[in-house]
Amino acid sequence: MKFSICIPTYEMRGKGAEYLDFSFEKLRIQSFEDFEVVVSDHSANGSIKDLCDNWSKSFLLRYLVNEDKRGNSSANLNNAIKNAKGEYIKILFQDDFLYHRDSLSVIGANLVDNASWLVTACEHTHDCKHFIRKHYPRYNHRIHLGINTISSPSVLTIKNQDPLLFDENLIWLMDVDYYKRLYEKYGEPKIVNDINVVNRLHEHQVSQTIADKSLQDKEYEYVVRKYEPHSNPVIICGAHGSNTSLITKMLRHCGFFVGSDASDPTSRKHHESQSFSILLNEFNQRIGLDINCGIESAVQTPTQAHLHYKEVCKNVAIFDSIYAKGEIDRVLDMFWRGNEDKRNRVVWGWKNPRNSFYVRVWESFFEDPRYLIITKKHSPGLPTTTSSGKWFVESTREMREVYTRPFGLESESGRVLYAESNSVLDDYREFNKLLSWLDLDLLDKTGFAGLLETCEYDPKFQKKGQLDGS
Repeated sequence: MKFSICIPTYEMRGKGAEYLDFSFEKLRIQSFEDFEVVVSDHSANGSIKDLCDNWSKSFLLRYLVNEDKRGNSSANLNNAIKNAKGEYIKILFQDDFLYHRDSLSVIGANLVDNASWLVTACEHTHDCKHFIRKHYPRYNHRIHLGINTISSPSVLTIKNQDPLLFDENLIWLMDVDYYKRLYEKYGEPKIVNDINVVNRLHEHQVSQTIADKSLQDKEYEYVVRKYEPHSNPVIICGAHGSNTSLITKMLRHCGFFVGSDASDPTSRKHHESQSFSILLNEFNQRIGLDINCGIESAVQTPTQAHLHYKEVCKNVAIFDSIYAKGEIDRVLDMFWRGNEDKRNRVVWGWKNPRNSFYVRVWESFFEDPRYLIITKKHSPGLPTTTSSGKWFVESTREMREVYTRPFGLESESGRVLYAESNSVLDDYREFNKLLSWLDLDLLDKTGFAGLLETCEYDPKFQKKGQLDGS
C-alpha cells in the first residue's frame, strides 16, 4: 500500500463531521487508489464514527477511538501515525482537503530518490468555492520559532519508516517543531510547487480558539529552550588581577565561545570580544563616562563606582534607543561571524572586568543572562612590573568588591556564580564546578593538568602576583 492518509478528528464545535465528509468526497474521486484512511477520533460523541461507518465501503478506512489525552491534537495525530500501514504517511487535518482528483498521484510521482519527507503547495478557502492565498513552501532555519514558511501539516507526506512523532507538549507550534526535527533528521524536504492541498479557514480552527496569547507564549518559551538552550549569554567579570583572562582562556578550550572577534584561544591576551567592548565604549562616550569608570584611586573606588553605576542606570534608556532598533543585531552578527552554525547551540558570552557595572544594560538586551564573577584572595602588595602597575599597587579589598558586585542583581537569583581563582586553579574539582554550571563537559584530574599546561599556567609565577593582564 502506497499511502496512509492520517486524519486526527474531534467535534470541532459541531463542524467536525461536516468538514470531514467534504474531505472524504475528495478522497473518493482520487485517480490514485492505493491508499488507506486512518482516522483517530477524540470526539466525545458518535458523529465522526457514524460518518466513517457510512464511508467505509468507498475506500479502505480504519476508525480508531482515541480517549488518550483528549484535546491534544499532537497526541491524536500520533495515534493515527502509529497505526499507519502504508509506505508513506500523508497527513490531512479534518477541515482541509485535497485540491483535485490527481493530488495523490502528483504527490506519489514526486516521492523519488528515497525522499523522507515532502511538502506541497497549497491554497486557502473560506467556503470551498473561492480559493485565495496560494502558498509555495520553503524551509527556513528559524521555522521552529513560529516562522512557518511551509504551511499546515496537511501539505506534508513522510516516509513510514520509524516515523517521527509530534511533540505532545505542543499544540500551536506542533507543526513547525515537527518540520524542524524532520530537517535535523533528514535534511531539506522534497518540495512540490503544484497545488495539491487546500487549507480551510474558519472560526473553529485551533489558532482561533485555544491558541490564546498565554498558550503561545508558553509554547514559544518551551521551543526556545528545546532548540536554543544557550540563547542567553554568560558574562564574565572580575577585578583586575583576579585571573579572569586565564580562566576565560581555560573555559574557551573546554567549549565556551567568546566570539569570532576575540583573540586566538592559544594567545595570552585578554580573550575579550571586540564587538561587545566597542559597544560599551560607544555607550560610555555617548553618555560622557570615562572608559575606566572614572576610577583613579583605590581609596575613591567605592564612591566613584556607585556614581558611575548610577549614570549607567540613568542612561540605559539612551542605550536602548541607540542599539535596540537593530544595532544589537549588528554587534551579535560581528560576534558570531563565521560561526553562525554555533549560534544559540553552544555556551557563549564575553569577558570584561567591568561587566558588573553594566548589568542593567545586559538585562535590557537579554532575558536571563548569567554572570560568572572571578574573585581572588587579596594580596596587598602586588608589584608594579605588570601592565597596569598603578591598579595593582593601589589594589584594595574594596576595589575587588566593587568589581565583583553585580550592581542591581541579587546573587541569590541563581544567575550569578562566584569562583575564587586561587581554588579554581589549584583543584580540578573547583574548576569542574564552573564547567557544571556552564553545562560543559567535566574534566578528570589528568585532563585538568593537561589544560593548565596548554594554557601555560605557572603556579609559581601566579603566586608571586605577576599576573598576565586581568
